Amino acid sequence: MNFRKQLLAEASRANIDFIVATIDGEKEHFEKVFPLIYDSNGYIANRAGWVVEKCAARYPYLVESHINEIIDFLPQINFGGLRRVMLKVLTLLPIPETRMGEVIDVCLTWLESPNEKVAIKVYAMQILANFCKTEPGLIPELISIIETHYQRNSFAFKSRADKILEEFKN
Repeated sequence: MNFRKQLLAEASRANIDFIVATIDGEKEHFEKVFPLIYDSNGYIANRAGWVVEKCAARYPYLVESHINEIIDFLPQINFGGLRRVMLKVLTLLPIPETRMGEVIDVCLTWLESPNEKVAIKVYAMQILANFCKTEPGLIPELISIIETHYQRNSFAFKSRADKILEEFKN
């Protein structure tokens, strides 16, 4: 299958599901889609990212070998949709302990940015919360950041924030 052509065919969940089903857990097929997240065409990059996200949920073993590459790529991602799905991938897969500092820096930057989309902030917040479970010393800082930004954010932000605050304040 020409995955690039198929990604351009239609921007729909059905098309993404079709591509994931075609990959069917096969590394050879996945390796043809993964590099498309770097495409300069935002439509292709975003949709390829969406496929990677769905594969991370369905076939995590395909994406785990790319986790360091994804982490390296995070600060360079210019497309909001691609940022969102790459962060979601990081909520689904284990992040190497040696890379957590970099991921935390990116997540804090995006969480505190007034210009960042809410979905990106929500996934960044979740990654930070996941990290706090193993490093509880950072919980007060995360709570402070959430409380600082709580009132000027959307319902989606507040919904995730409420769940995280409830988890850590008890």
